[in-house]
Amino acid sequence: MMTKEDILAVKDLRVESVEVPEWGGSVYVRAMSGTERDRFEEVWRNGGLSFRCAVVCFTVCDQYGKRLFAETDMAAIGEKSSVAMDRILTAAVKMNGIGEDSVKNSEATPGDVGSSA
Repeated sequence: MMTKEDILAVKDLRVESVEVPEWGGSVYVRAMSGTERDRFEEVWRNGGLSFRCAVVCFTVCDQYGKRLFAETDMAAIGEKSSVAMDRILTAAVKMNGIGEDSVKNSEATPGDVGSSA
């Protein structure tokens, strides 16, 4: 059995590269921590913000996994190409276990972000 120290030592926030031709290159996308996922869901439920913008904000990072965007950047992110954001969304949804129902309902109703696990 794993110990507390074993669990806390595991680096489990995967980072992967996603090609975004609309932006002329690639970006890194990463798994959210538990705390970030809770905040993502809170922002989505209560902020009335775009699902795509929130996903991009919470998952695009540098090669070390440090987020590139703050929550205050979401309006600016919203002005970017929806096709580009969908490329990131596809990778981030898979990596973070965000359920398909969340994506299908993302345009209609804030609050349906949930895990498919």
